[in-house]
Amino acid sequence: PARLAARVRPGDRWALDPHADLVKLEDALRQAVILHRKAGALNSELRQAERALVEEETEANFAWLCDVKERLAVIAGAETEADLQDTNDSTVS
Repeated sequence: PARLAARVRPGDRWALDPHADLVKLEDALRQAVILHRKAGALNSELRQAERALVEEETEANFAWLCDVKERLAVIAGAETEADLQDTNDSTVS
């Protein structure tokens, strides 16, 4: 249990509490899975867009690459926002 707690972000340690709110826990897990799947799909699409641009330097391929990078940045921003919220929650408590 201590090794697991060490790997969990401080703001997410509430999820390890045996008395944690199950609805909140289910929602947090669902959101994490969705973000993980989106990130995986976008990273795969990023590799495809990079290959397409190398094979054929067109405006369309460049636009595709930029679009994928923007969507990845949105996901990274969502993760960062969650980290910041966790930090704020832990300093307020």
